[in-house]
Amino acid sequence: MPPNTPTKSSRRDPLEERLNAVSALRREPVGPELLAKLRAALADPHNQMVARAARVAGDLSLGELEPELKAAFLRFMADPYKLDKGCSASKAIVEALLTLEADAPAVYRRGSRHVQREPAFGGPVDVAIELRANCAMGLSGTAYPEVVVDLVPLLVDPAEFVRSTAARAIAAAARVDSEAVLRLKALVGDSEPDVIAECLTGLMRLSPERSFDLIEEFLAKDDLFLRKAAMLALGEARHPRAAKRLIELWPGEIDRDARRVLLLALATSRREEAFDFLVELVAESNIAAAVAALDALAVFPQDSRLRRHVDDAIRASRHFRDLRSRLSGEVQE
Repeated sequence: MPPNTPTKSSRRDPLEERLNAVSALRREPVGPELLAKLRAALADPHNQMVARAARVAGDLSLGELEPELKAAFLRFMADPYKLDKGCSASKAIVEALLTLEADAPAVYRRGSRHVQREPAFGGPVDVAIELRANCAMGLSGTAYPEVVVDLVPLLVDPAEFVRSTAARAIAAAARVDSEAVLRLKALVGDSEPDVIAECLTGLMRLSPERSFDLIEEFLAKDDLFLRKAAMLALGEARHPRAAKRLIELWPGEIDRDARRVLLLALATSRREEAFDFLVELVAESNIAAAVAALDALAVFPQDSRLRRHVDDAIRASRHFRDLRSRLSGEVQE
């Protein structure tokens, strides 16, 4: 081999160099020159180039590039299996549009319907799951009048992540039909408890008073996962009636895991009466309940006032040493 002939491992990859050049644009000052370079990258036929440029546009909050991002997305959707393997460009574009809080209903509607099954070990894999979920959330924030109609099909999507995100998006859209759709989905059921949990949480946010009857139905179910979903929905509501109901449930709940979830829901409610109840458990209950209450309260490490109350409760507890050890990490349950 001649002395100056580059080896295969030392040869430069032209695409990698171009990708690195686009990434380096993050360090350039924002101005016409930078925007021109990113516009050129977004018009590039290679999906990885467009994906890289979209990430830069989102990271730098370049709302001026919204038209180019939307155009690039629709261009790839013309033949996604050929033009955008792995949905790389499409996913990055939607993420950038979400970051920019762009009003892009045409993009989100198209992406929410997209399924892209590509060959993989063990059989074809749908690489557009994340895209559909992100488009669902994007669509919920637009002024498009039929947003709930477009989101309903996603409630029966094969992917659990898409179904649960669709439920969250329908609640976030807060349209006149959002409540009815979520109530129907909760009653029909789903193979994944997380989907029902999102429906119940959404209902409690949209219409807590009207939703209590449905929550009560789930609290009475034998299915532990559905009971826990109802508890968490009550906590997320941050409603005085919800906190009161959770406290009422405590004496009769015997499942250890459900009791932990119940206490977490109380903490999540951020209600004063809920905090008082949790602190009282730390001070006066058995070690298992006291530890579970401490774990629930640990989600608010920056609340100095609550921290003082917890410290006082620990000192008052007959399990003082065990609880102190728990806080210092010396005891693992």
